Amino acid sequence: MMKLFRLFIITMAFGASALMLNSCGCVIGKGPVARVERAIEPATQLVIDVPAEVILSQTDKPLLAITTHPNLQQYIKVSRSGDKITLKSSRCIENAGNVIIELGMPDFTSLNIKVPAKVRTAGKRIDVEKFELNVGDALAVSLNISTIDMVVNMSGPANLMLNGFSRSLRLSQQGKGQVRAIGFPVSTAECILKGPGITQLQVQKTLQAEVAGGTLLEYLGAPGIKTTISGEGKVTQLK
Repeated sequence: MMKLFRLFIITMAFGASALMLNSCGCVIGKGPVARVERAIEPATQLVIDVPAEVILSQTDKPLLAITTHPNLQQYIKVSRSGDKITLKSSRCIENAGNVIIELGMPDFTSLNIKVPAKVRTAGKRIDVEKFELNVGDALAVSLNISTIDMVVNMSGPANLMLNGFSRSLRLSQQGKGQVRAIGFPVSTAECILKGPGITQLQVQKTLQAEVAGGTLLEYLGAPGIKTTISGEGKVTQLK
């Protein structure tokens, strides 16, 4: 019986060593990082479910490239359901900052970030007709985008920075994150702000906002801008 137990311990130790696991069972990157491109079909709905640095761009053809340690490539998975693709990891990865994902699509309508990832755009400004951004536990999101209708739903601690422009903005902020959108002028904005963070907007015509939970809303806009404020919190016009 003792021999079997010792064999079990040795086998488990060997397996952990082979996988390069830390004490929490997360896989440790091994070897020099390398960039590997993968084949991917077009999709307009993107879901980020892997803690990594994600670089988003608008490209003529679909692009997916992953830069990381060789032994971690196998754990970055891509699943597809209709017009939606999901990037996720099949195992916990230690120091996911060593994983860089480049994702390019000709067109997309939504981005859903579920995990502590850093997401930013690169290259030319993304130009789409409408765009919906859902931010959960992301760390930081920085987008340069032009659109007609922008919808943002935030429920986590992320810091969101928007540049570009949109005709309309619908923003729901219920987490501890912050929204910096002074460089993202909009004609009209409708906001529901219930988190304790700071939201900064540039609005040209109409601003309707429900502010509660200690939120500070700062807006840059014309002196005659129409505002409808309800609830707790503080609203300040920037000069």
